[in-house]
Parts: sequence; structure tokens; C-alpha cells
Amino acid sequence: MKTVVGREEGKVLWNKRFEDFAAEMGAVSKACPGRKPQIKGKVARLVRYVKEDSFPSRSFSDLA
Repeated sequence: MKTVVGREEGKVLWNKRFEDFAAEMGAVSKACPGRKPQIKGKVARLVRYVKEDSFPSRSFSDLA
């Protein structure tokens, strides 16, 4: 996402607010190399799986 990560002379430049948030949450960020759609697809597919396929036959009435 261009609002989170940029590149300058081959170096990854993270958005300062994102860096602070990730550090607070204990997350480790990794920028995928540019022009490598097969790498990004692995991440996007996982998100789709969680959204659509993780509980396909269950219905929930509340969060509890």
C-alpha cells in the first residue's frame, strides 16, 4: 500500500505512524519485492480464505 510503504534508491521507507502502530502491536512488517505478483497473491488468498471460507456452514447470533 503506497500510504504505508515506499521505496527510495532500493530502500524500504515505512510510514512513521504505521511503524509506531506495528511496534506497539508487536507486529513485524515485511515489504514484498516489487513486480512479484506471486508473492502478494499468497497474502491476499489468506485474507480471502478467512473472510469467505473459515466458517462457511456456521451462523452466529452475537460475538459471544
